[in-house]
Amino acid sequence: MDTPELDETELEGKAYHETGHAILQYLFGYKLVEVNIVETDDKGGVTSCRGRHPFELQRAGAFYLGTPDHDKHICHNIMITLAGAVLQEHFCRDSVKDYHAGYDRIEVQG
Repeated sequence: MDTPELDETELEGKAYHETGHAILQYLFGYKLVEVNIVETDDKGGVTSCRGRHPFELQRAGAFYLGTPDHDKHICHNIMITLAGAVLQEHFCRDSVKDYHAGYDRIEVQG
């Protein structure tokens, strides 16, 4: 699949976007696995991480409504998801398009 050339501003915006996700993942104790601004079929970039194992999260109460770990888990995931768009808009406003961060917005809305 041929992808159109991205100009320097677009690449810079993608880098800030993925960096936003990566910074918060790191700050919240996740282990970064990949940060990539290479476009795939449906995404402009990817930031992957590993967090606590689901069994650990369950034991801590992260999956039970009303527990502090549940609230923290949800808040951290929302902040991580939105951080990309925030950094991109703040540091590289000229790169922002209406359709950017579409998957992030869908993920937060659940």
